[in-house]
Amino acid sequence: MVLDPRQERRLANAARKALDWHRARDAEIVAAHRAGAGLREIARATGLTHPTIKKIVERDQPADVSTTS
Repeated sequence: MVLDPRQERRLANAARKALDWHRARDAEIVAAHRAGAGLREIARATGLTHPTIKKIVERDQPADVSTTS
């Protein structure tokens, strides 16, 4: 079965909106954590698990760049 072009556009649009919402959610999670909220507290507020919140917060951290001389 081939997707109807209108349906394909709607799906692509929905995917873009979902990505935007996830980015906004993640930014709010990071902001809450930086403001001092705990992982479990944020998890309860978002309906996510605290390991998921931890991953989101860790993704925001700059990579530890070790240089060896």
